[in-house]
Amino acid sequence: MFHPVGTLAQIESLERPQPGLMMIRCRGLQRFHVQRRSQLPHGLWVADVRLDEPEAAVPVPEHLAHTRDGLQHLLQNLQERDPDSLEQLPLQPPYQWDDSGWVANRWAELLPAPAELKQRLMALDNPLLRLELVSDLLDKLGLNR
Repeated sequence: MFHPVGTLAQIESLERPQPGLMMIRCRGLQRFHVQRRSQLPHGLWVADVRLDEPEAAVPVPEHLAHTRDGLQHLLQNLQERDPDSLEQLPLQPPYQWDDSGWVANRWAELLPAPAELKQRLMALDNPLLRLELVSDLLDKLGLNR
């Protein structure tokens, strides 16, 4: 599916462990909005995009601190179980625990939810609304304790 909002990504590593298989590690850099798109005759999609300004940090409000704390607790548990597994997570330093948008996006990446829902969450322009919705989703999944 082609979405109107995306993330510019930087390829950090690319491995080819066997023929026909590539493992790519990317870091998201900046959001963009698609201005115009078209599909070339051989199937490749191309688009003109507008890079968004970096999102302003919005402090995590007290009533949502449990959502941030839950993410910190998850990271701590994973680190205690298998310190080497942290390199495989989308949750990488620098950690921005006091930024509502950053916390919401990290949860959205980790949640067992359909990709379409994750896309809709991360496309929201309001980081506080995004964190509120993620918190509600965590409640529904029984993960926000």
